[in-house]
Amino acid sequence: MFDSVFSEIAALLLTAAVIGVIGVRLRQPLIVSFIAVGILAGPAGLGWVAAADQVDLLAKIGIALLLFVVGLKLDLRLIRSMGAVALATGLGQVIFYFSGGLCHCNCPGAWAYSCVVRSSGTDFLQHDYYCQVIV
Repeated sequence: MFDSVFSEIAALLLTAAVIGVIGVRLRQPLIVSFIAVGILAGPAGLGWVAAADQVDLLAKIGIALLLFVVGLKLDLRLIRSMGAVALATGLGQVIFYFSGGLCHCNCPGAWAYSCVVRSSGTDFLQHDYYCQVIV
């Protein structure tokens, strides 16, 4: 659709800016607007992203910068005051996602302690799942 990677990334940034302004006027967080741009421009929407490697690199850099800014704004006094709640919530998330990973391994009725994904052939989207279970 676009002639170069530069024009593709420029169109994505322009679309993000326009939808970001619309989102702010509708009193929505910017992250919601940026997710909407990703859905709109991604393969499920208009399919604008052809230079997937470059856009993937920019996405990873953006996530790293977002986490850095969150770390800068983190207040340690607030974390200390919410210690028990934060600990319970964190442990709950670990247990929830660990359980979800077990279900993803397709090991019904057993607890899996290892799930290995092996790529079959050159197509990295086709995987074989192997689970070792504790009975």
